[in-house]
Amino acid sequence: MFPGGQPLAKEEVRGTRRALELGGAILCPVLGCSAPPYPDADVVRHVAEEAAVSRYLEGRRLLPIAKEVARVFEQAQTTLRAMQDALEGRLHARRGESESDACLHLRAGRA
Repeated sequence: MFPGGQPLAKEEVRGTRRALELGGAILCPVLGCSAPPYPDADVVRHVAEEAAVSRYLEGRRLLPIAKEVARVFEQAQTTLRAMQDALEGRLHARRGESESDACLHLRAGRA
């Protein structure tokens, strides 16, 4: 069972587990276990090394920032690709070339 205490189908459990793991949650290591994530207080209580606890808590604190940076970076990459495509189109129009003829070297580095 996960959020709301409702049982989930196996595929939902896998997807939910992965989402929780990527969110920094620590889950039961037994495959197929549908127990909810361990609360941070439990993790801190059972980790003996204070430096490890500090790194864990710092990672949890920084995770939302890292996710936002990744989102903004991906958005910027999408915008830059669109701008490059538009500029290539203008270049081809000015030269009277078709896109299939011109600037193949510009596209070679992009998938």
